Amino acid sequence: MMDFDDHGMSGTGWLVSGLVSLLLLGILVVVLAAVLRGGWSDSRQQAPQNPLRLLDERFARGELDEPEYLRRRDLLTGSAGHVRPPSS
Repeated sequence: MMDFDDHGMSGTGWLVSGLVSLLLLGILVVVLAAVLRGGWSDSRQQAPQNPLRLLDERFARGELDEPEYLRRRDLLTGSAGHVRPPSS
């Protein structure tokens, strides 16, 4: 017959076991939170933004005035050869 009375875990063993369990639980919570928020999504998989759309959005927000918007749009569309350079 086996006798386990004398081979129990000491107080230090319980403390270490409890701390390791808490650490593993914390890691699991962090990993689950990151996965659910999409924290580990690969940014290279996202479609690149359309430069003309970004330019339109900046113009709509008022970040660019009309001459600057038209100049940049012409540069992006390849019709920049038809635009006069700005006079200084």
